[in-house]
Amino acid sequence: GQLSINTSTATCGGGTPGENWEIQNGALDICFHPAHASIIDMYPAGTTDNFVDQTQTSGGVPKGFYMGNSGFGSVTGVPGYELTDKYLDWWVTYPSSATNAFTYSEHWIVTPNDFGIHVYFVVDHAATDITGSIGQVQWIFRLDQNKFNNLYMTNEDLSNPGPVMIGPMPSY
Repeated sequence: GQLSINTSTATCGGGTPGENWEIQNGALDICFHPAHASIIDMYPAGTTDNFVDQTQTSGGVPKGFYMGNSGFGSVTGVPGYELTDKYLDWWVTYPSSATNAFTYSEHWIVTPNDFGIHVYFVVDHAATDITGSIGQVQWIFRLDQNKFNNLYMTNEDLSNPGPVMIGPMPSY
């Protein structure tokens, strides 16, 4: 599958042209909302079977797949991407400032024909930045609970090692 990203004319997620980014890797069609740094729609290629929960929203768009961080200041993110023939890495970087002690970037990566979305987080604290601490960094993926109604976790925290299966999930 061909990797592609449309940052200027995409209308996915019901947005106006350029509001959202449309990303394709041959296996997934992804709609990314840079203003909230979140994946708001995600379909297996060629289907209309959206994986993202559309019922929980923020700012008029689904919360979707995003980072729920604490301990960082409030600054405007700057989106970017790198597209090669082997991967697409896209991100939103939040620069350090008078109210944000860290420069940090949230990254998502897809590769051709892979149903996985790979994520990583980069943080930098310069000697000239204000003092601060990081409370927590976590990735949250709000799936459509009608499609994903079981949960399997393994080693989810230090106090609960080993596999755990929960399901079916409660309805809300």
